[in-house]
Amino acid sequence: MLEGSIVALVTPFTESLNINFRKLEEMVELQYMSKTDALLLLGSTSESSTLNEYEKDQIVDCVIKKNDKRMKIIVAVIANNLTDVIKKGKKYIELGANYLLLIPPYYVKSNTNGIIKYFKEISSHLDIPLIIYNIPSRVGYNLDIDTIKHLKKIKNIIGIKESNSDINHIIKVANLCDKKFSLYSGNDELSYVFLSLGAKGLINVFGNICPKAMKNLINIYAINPTLAFKYFQYYYDIFDALKVEVNPIPIKALMNYKGYKVGKHRLPLDELSEKNRNLIISYYKDW
Repeated sequence: MLEGSIVALVTPFTESLNINFRKLEEMVELQYMSKTDALLLLGSTSESSTLNEYEKDQIVDCVIKKNDKRMKIIVAVIANNLTDVIKKGKKYIELGANYLLLIPPYYVKSNTNGIIKYFKEISSHLDIPLIIYNIPSRVGYNLDIDTIKHLKKIKNIIGIKESNSDINHIIKVANLCDKKFSLYSGNDELSYVFLSLGAKGLINVFGNICPKAMKNLINIYAINPTLAFKYFQYYYDIFDALKVEVNPIPIKALMNYKGYKVGKHRLPLDELSEKNRNLIISYYKDW
């Protein structure tokens, strides 16, 4: 079962905006040494929309080789063309991925039956555990509960990552979960809420700079939920501040401030505004 702290890795760039593979390997090693349970590649945090397919394959190959089966590897398939999703999924499976993260088709905005058939077709071609990624802010619509009820019945869909601030919706999704279908948090600032609702894992961004924070939160919650809430409160301001601009702009700014040297962004992403940079730094602590 996939559970625990799952860090969505940023993509480090050189000064010339090429992928910094040496830094990427350093990041993988840091996560392993910090007891992170799994890594998520090529999601929003990875700036995947600015990467070409060859670069994506290189990142997956680099991380999987460096990881050497020590942590679970999830690879996000960001596409809305059915053929492309299947083709990419097969490639990531060949490279050694353990799970695939799939978003609902964006821009197209299909009806419910179309979305269900879309995921059934993908499932029939990809023999690997699949996680649905519900992220309304990027896809343009929210997967409703009835749709999720159908999706959870598909043979190798094992869970859903909710990047959703609608608590009522998250509660309803949590009520659907069982031994075969799990809930995963996609919002650092709601991580405690997700744990209280039985989430199996926290897919987080903050772990790029402080890998032990989410791991400790999960471990403490299992023993003492009240103490875990106090621990969560200690980090809450920075969790919330990392939403001040679109992900991963804030986390990379904080990482560079702390000396991680993960580089700048590719357009259309740009550097954090001075005002927001000062805000994030004001919450900086020597983690």
